[in-house]
Amino acid sequence: MYLNCHSYFSLRYGTFAPEDLPGIAKSFGVEALVFSDINNTSAAFQFVRACRAEGIKPILGIEFRQDNEFLYLGIARNDEGWRELCSLLTESSLTGEPLPKEAPELQHCYVIYRKLPKGVEKRIPTVPAHHRQYTAYPGQLPYRDGGNQAPQSSYFHR
Repeated sequence: MYLNCHSYFSLRYGTFAPEDLPGIAKSFGVEALVFSDINNTSAAFQFVRACRAEGIKPILGIEFRQDNEFLYLGIARNDEGWRELCSLLTESSLTGEPLPKEAPELQHCYVIYRKLPKGVEKRIPTVPAHHRQYTAYPGQLPYRDGGNQAPQSSYFHR
């Protein structure tokens, strides 16, 4: 799974149309693709529709940047997660306040940092040793409810 794909809606960072990314991914055998334009959600619908046409599992996210500095990548686990990410971006846009350096607690999202800000490690749940040294795929990750199945979502399923 590719975790951070941009379209040309991420100015200077992406060159492909959102509708073209799933076809390119399929040609490389990719089965799931995270679409995460920078501070932008404009192309999400086109991306999801193109993924469904290509048989690729669409996953939506947003790469959050402030003054061209990478802050974190938010990946929605389900529709509620997508709402959480969109709300964070919208609030910053409407108020003119900068995005927070640390992501607020997002119950239905994964947040990826390049380098953990101070204090964030205190909010990360302890991972059992037998989960630490392997590559995890959707369906194998432990979720807060103790199960190992991702929440159902309209855009996460083909």
